[in-house]
Amino acid sequence: MMVPVGRIIIFRSVRRSDFIRAMNYLALPAMFGSAVGPLVHCSAASSRRICAGV
Repeated sequence: MMVPVGRIIIFRSVRRSDFIRAMNYLALPAMFGSAVGPLVHCSAASSRRICAGV
């Protein structure tokens, strides 16, 4: 739900020529978080063996 709302806000507030660059800034935290999140979780929970399959 957050991506369509963010896209509309960016579409209305950014010039057309900078739209792609602004969308990259919107998508970057989602890509970074989904890639780094499991690693951070497993390193924090390594003493409890929650992430034994990873």
